[in-house]
Amino acid sequence: MQDEERDPLIHEAMEEDERPQSLMEQLRARRDEIAETRDTFLTLPGFEDMGFLIKHRLMSRFDIEQIGKRISREVKNRGERNMRILVDQIIESTSGFFYQEADVDEPTPLPPLNGSPFPQVLTWSQLAEQIGWDKPGGERDALYYMFADNEFAIGQYGFKLNRWMGNTGVDVDAEFLGEGV
Repeated sequence: MQDEERDPLIHEAMEEDERPQSLMEQLRARRDEIAETRDTFLTLPGFEDMGFLIKHRLMSRFDIEQIGKRISREVKNRGERNMRILVDQIIESTSGFFYQEADVDEPTPLPPLNGSPFPQVLTWSQLAEQIGWDKPGGERDALYYMFADNEFAIGQYGFKLNRWMGNTGVDVDAEFLGEGV
């Protein structure tokens, strides 16, 4: 009986000088990878199968505190205040809208409809207007429009975003879709 061919093990496939030599080197390499991750792509609920992605940047504690202070001055009801903080965090961390083509490694920026002065869709209001939102309002209203006014979906999305901000090394979409831990 012939030996079946097998894929090489990770330590066999790596060159001697590429392979981390100690646990500390492995930990250092992972820490560096996490530290370099400053943005992520999340899927919008209901649009997962279309390859539609929203890019978010990592926010600083100072940025989050500023949102909280501003909202606390505007709203006294605790539930409404928490929701607005979450919505503003989603809005302010958004750095663009993309789509993922099946045979392309990197996501492609979402282009606006013809006639738009913008080369790329960058804000929630631009996105909402491009797909038919025609009501007056700002970024919060546009975000609500994109989530079909479903505060539970907004909350779940905000939870995924906060989960990633707490651990930039995790793929939260895969985690929530049951593909990772």
